[in-house]
Amino acid sequence: MAVIDNPMAKLHKFFHLPPAELRLFLRAVFLQMMMRLGLWSLPFMRLIRVVDRLGRRQNLLQPDPLLPEKIAWAVNAACPFVPWSTCLTRALVARIMLTRGGFPADLRIGVAKGENGQFQAHAWVESGGSVIIGGTEHENYVFFGNIGTFDTFCRSC
Repeated sequence: MAVIDNPMAKLHKFFHLPPAELRLFLRAVFLQMMMRLGLWSLPFMRLIRVVDRLGRRQNLLQPDPLLPEKIAWAVNAACPFVPWSTCLTRALVARIMLTRGGFPADLRIGVAKGENGQFQAHAWVESGGSVIIGGTEHENYVFFGNIGTFDTFCRSC
């Protein structure tokens, strides 16, 4: 998707999105707002249980093979509309949307030491062996855990 800097051009493009893409985009904005609020107000494991519930598959038809790409677009396009949207916020939303659409979605967390020795973390989502959200940034991080296995992992913390 091309980057558009002119606000009027963005508004024009928004109103001319196909209905399915518009719904996907609005769902991504809403879910990012909810996940952002959840990250601020809920214990992490409770939020993960909410993510699991929201991610229950709804579509019993054959999944659209282009849906992961469309979800990545919607989640990334929604970021400017959600204050303090982070990689974790985007990854949680992508996981919900992918699993609801019938695709496997592994939310992964990685850690690294920054240039000044500070702790850094990054979240990304993989589906079918491809990174959907999180770009190539994940290559700079040591894999720490898959959110699907955090239930047993976090009990020992």
